[in-house]
Amino acid sequence: MQRKVNITPNQKVTTEDFNNFGSFPRASFDVLHRDAIDHTVKYAGFPAVQAAPAEVSVGSGRMYKNGEVFFRSDEGGVAIDMLSNLPAVAKRIAIIVAYGNVVDTDLETRSILTDAATRQIEGQEIATESRRVAYLDAVYGQENATPVAPAISSDFVAVAEVVLTPAGIESIRPLTANQLPSVRKNKEAITVINNRLTAIGPELDTAKSNIAALGDAVRGKADVRLVMDLAFDVADVKEQVDLPDDYTAWGTDHFLTADEVDAAHPDFSAKILEGGRYPYAGADTLAVALNNALEPKVTVHANMAVPKFSEQKLFSVRGRDGEYSLSDTTVETTEIRQLTRTRTVVRYHEGQRICTNARFWQSGHYDEQAGVFRRAGETFEVENLAIPPLLQNPKVLVGYDAEVV
Repeated sequence: MQRKVNITPNQKVTTEDFNNFGSFPRASFDVLHRDAIDHTVKYAGFPAVQAAPAEVSVGSGRMYKNGEVFFRSDEGGVAIDMLSNLPAVAKRIAIIVAYGNVVDTDLETRSILTDAATRQIEGQEIATESRRVAYLDAVYGQENATPVAPAISSDFVAVAEVVLTPAGIESIRPLTANQLPSVRKNKEAITVINNRLTAIGPELDTAKSNIAALGDAVRGKADVRLVMDLAFDVADVKEQVDLPDDYTAWGTDHFLTADEVDAAHPDFSAKILEGGRYPYAGADTLAVALNNALEPKVTVHANMAVPKFSEQKLFSVRGRDGEYSLSDTTVETTEIRQLTRTRTVVRYHEGQRICTNARFWQSGHYDEQAGVFRRAGETFEVENLAIPPLLQNPKVLVGYDAEVV
């Protein structure tokens, strides 16, 4: 306690001295809480439960504001009726808040000396206690299909969030982020953290050394992109110099032809067409079906998976409102023909050397409409001519029967 009242024997004590018996300890506790615990607005207790379809009951608790402690301990809790604030159609969020005020209460009759000479005494009712009382109320947000919590004053502390519907209270959620941290819980959390650090501390130190050594080892390695590009280039060179395919790990095939494919193998199941592809025999057409036939949100309509729906009559005409003679209508005949269009695909296989999905094509952009290939700032014109050998003309685009000019 920062200050105390000194009383000596035979001393006349004043009213201020007696009041200081309570004000000095209160001020010391306020400073202790503000400096050592928390100076923001927090709360402890105040459990909120649903007491009726549109009524919330809040139990006893304390509110802490700038070191001052305000309390509420009504028997049976404080009832907050929200019936008149229920939304009409959508939802609304209500925040139960606590705020504090100092109240002089506990009125009692005390004898007051009104005349010192005659010693006349008069009975008066005075407030014998000064309380810091916490008040509870609700702040309501706007009604919306996706409601947002209302803003509250900085002097208030949010205790619980209540979601309201036209039928009443939907849910109550305590706002634990505004609760005053407990010293006991902090001690338990710190103990768990210390035990964890003691257990894994040596492993972390070892991992740090291993990571540093790994960084030194990787720093001198080639980039994976460079290795991949080099592997592709070496494979193409091996193919161009026509190394025997029975060399171990020496050979490459772009599957433009079946020359290096063992089609007679029992497990062979592919089609060679500008690269290895799935065979036509593997193609199939199936109707759309749901794994769960009782799925409540999705249905199959006209072989399409669409959201679940129900048909509803939007327009209906019953009986007749008038008559119209068809003889007054002009009739015209429109001839409709059903035509069949065909499409021809021309493939040039003999002049191909590299599949059209080769990395050379991926390194640029080919405009099929203009017949132009752009790569690394250069523009090439593609013509429908025979392809010279790749090594003799390095600017040839292979994969099509075309020559780049």
